[in-house]
Amino acid sequence: MEKEIRSFNIEFRQEPESREVNGYAIVFNSLSHNLGGFVERIAPEAMNGVIERSDVVAVLNHNQDRGILGRSRNGKGSLQLTVDDKGTCFRFDAPHTALGDEVLEYLRRGDASQCSFAFTVSADSWRKMEDGTYERTINQIDRLYDVSVLTCTPAYEETSVSCRSFEAFKKQEEEEERKLAELEEAKAAEKAEERAEEEPVAEQPEVEAPVEEEQRSEDVDEEKEKAEEERKKKILENYERLVKETLAYMLK
Repeated sequence: MEKEIRSFNIEFRQEPESREVNGYAIVFNSLSHNLGGFVERIAPEAMNGVIERSDVVAVLNHNQDRGILGRSRNGKGSLQLTVDDKGTCFRFDAPHTALGDEVLEYLRRGDASQCSFAFTVSADSWRKMEDGTYERTINQIDRLYDVSVLTCTPAYEETSVSCRSFEAFKKQEEEEERKLAELEEAKAAEKAEERAEEEPVAEQPEVEAPVEEEQRSEDVDEEKEKAEEERKKKILENYERLVKETLAYMLK
């Protein structure tokens, strides 16, 4: 699994004369902007057990080289992470360091209005909406890696990870449509055969034919009947195969 990064416009809470910083790193069921042909939301259950198995740091602009603002190891530490109905909230006391003072100054001046988080996904799902656009739902986050205060507009949200997942979904959708089209074609061919069999055949006046010619005619008729039976058998076998493949594909 590869890391993905998402950001939210949020209101940081930071009281004057206090070094406490808090806000929401993740907001549930909030549709993102267009991420490259699709929109995205995070389901509330996506955070089940994530904090307890993650080592998360709070940083500025996803840059750990500058130092960290807080840390949560498996839910314990100077960075507090909690999950409620709205999303995942974070809280830390800015350290008495150059980085901590810098972040507090950005917040007091209003220069920081976004928060983002780095994570990996273990389960997601896709659907095509009525307007033809696609929606990705993140059903389970595997781990959180960092929570970041942002002073710049992120340029990394259209990640290759989610785009690959999107392309895989579209290929699956195209394959399903192809199999359904083949199934419909087989059904149409079968109905055409049934109609042809039901059409009455015009009676021809009986003409006495020489014995040899009559025998050849009977042999030809017998060969035609055999060929017709073989053709019907192949159509039925192809139809049954397509039905089985389609059912198996749709039950995956």
